[in-house]
Amino acid sequence: FPLTAVGALAVGLVESFASFWSGALKDVIVFSLLIPVLMLRSFLSRHVEEEEEEVDQ
Repeated sequence: FPLTAVGALAVGLVESFASFWSGALKDVIVFSLLIPVLMLRSFLSRHVEEEEEEVDQ
């Protein structure tokens, strides 16, 4: 998963630079960048509907 490694490095760099600007807000900055990425992935992924099985009684 090469994109995962790139993402981890990007989060590390953003967290390092965010600590220079505001140490108290570095987690907020990182999570504010992660949430749009996760939302975008969920909107672009294929949603598969599960079939319900009928139970014979």
